[in-house]
Amino acid sequence: MSVYYESTPFLGHAFLTSHVFSSKSLKSAPKQVLALVTEASKWSLILKEVIENSQLLAFERKLTPGVALLLVHDLLLTKNGVAAPESNPLRLAVTRHKARLHAELTKARVKRGFSSIRDLGARVNSVEIAETSDYLLTVSTVALLVVALHSSNT
Repeated sequence: MSVYYESTPFLGHAFLTSHVFSSKSLKSAPKQVLALVTEASKWSLILKEVIENSQLLAFERKLTPGVALLLVHDLLLTKNGVAAPESNPLRLAVTRHKARLHAELTKARVKRGFSSIRDLGARVNSVEIAETSDYLLTVSTVALLVVALHSSNT
């Protein structure tokens, strides 16, 4: 369970690899921490929406936003699920809300226009996503919009 606590401070860092491998206080394998943080960061926009809409943090006071993000990522998106013993309190806190979390992930997926998690995952892995209101914009589309706005203003 310490892998989740140890990974939380690395969320949102630039130069993630150097931060993780230079950290002297890690008890978990640096490769495992790096993989967890990298994958959870890719999905963070969607997972934050899922956590917020499911009100997980309101129901489970012992979860912090960072730990919840990592646990929900493992619960919903990895093959093996949460890497903690079944009796662990944090694992129990997340698995109690598994149905609600799955429902919110499905809503987020459908809202973005994807028919499966695999399709959404391919998009998350291949393109940086920027979200403006309810439309999904790729970085290239944003660049085209900026060029169009700039040319219309001149």
